[in-house]
Amino acid sequence: MTKRTLSCIPAFALLLIQGISFAALAAGSGEQQFSRYQQAIEVTKQCRQIGFSNGEYERMGEIINGKIDHDVGAKRLSLLLAAQKDARNLVKSKGCDSSDAQELLKIYDSELR
Repeated sequence: MTKRTLSCIPAFALLLIQGISFAALAAGSGEQQFSRYQQAIEVTKQCRQIGFSNGEYERMGEIINGKIDHDVGAKRLSLLLAAQKDARNLVKSKGCDSSDAQELLKIYDSELR
């Protein structure tokens, strides 16, 4: 290998690592967004004491999938269950008037309703 080729290897490695990091960040971001939307749905159910029909869940699911670009795959159920549990714990510990609950209600009203 020439000196020029050897000097390009660290730059290439850095670009490769950055690409992997950005991909991992994007994947985490989709999962985080998915969880946040699911928390918003659960807090809305708890605080407003309402239930959603299957059709409403399907409509909200389509909205969420569009927003996260269908980025959540096999982890979907575990993320959903964890988000619901977190939302219920939030309502139980801080209440519906807390800033955290109010933020989730705003997400529901502005993006999922």
